[in-house]
Amino acid sequence: GNPAFDPHGGPIPDKKGRLPDRNIVLLSSLPEKSETVVAGVKDDAKELLQYLEQVGLLIGARIRILERMAFDDSMVLESPSGKISISSKVADNLMVRPPKAE
Repeated sequence: GNPAFDPHGGPIPDKKGRLPDRNIVLLSSLPEKSETVVAGVKDDAKELLQYLEQVGLLIGARIRILERMAFDDSMVLESPSGKISISSKVADNLMVRPPKAE
């Protein structure tokens, strides 16, 4: 096929060199109680990708920010694999988008 995004969420240009439209932000920029969908990663370091797979934060996963910790800006998320805590470093590297209306 002709995918619009690579496995890590990076855009792939079409035959004319145009990139697909993306409405994405970093997870770290969203407030508590936000609901969103994982769209990709800013940093594709092997260790980060392995961590995201281990905790179930895969592309397409619907997540909700339950709490932000004032001390270090870490987050508690509700994800498909349950409630998890992530560091601000992970949140700064996780690209998200609003879920599509069903």
